[in-house]
Amino acid sequence: MSYIRKLPSGKWQATVRGPDGRRHTFTDPLKTTARRWAAEQEALLARGDFRDPHLGEIRVGGMAVAGEPRAGHRSGHQGQARDAVADAL
Repeated sequence: MSYIRKLPSGKWQATVRGPDGRRHTFTDPLKTTARRWAAEQEALLARGDFRDPHLGEIRVGGMAVAGEPRAGHRSGHQGQARDAVADAL
């Protein structure tokens, strides 16, 4: 089930809960556009074709940074892979 709310900025935000239980949102100045997005996401859920709408926003460079070890050092394969991605960009 989705819900639509008006934000303090005046924009409209549609929220849909995915099969994983996480909330997925879409914001637009037009209420109709937000409702349409929510209806499309609900239809995808009903058909079993739902995918996280934000997954396509992850860029290759961001993936390399996200895969970095937290300690700040690179080791073996991870360092080589990051260097290869950096060279490709």
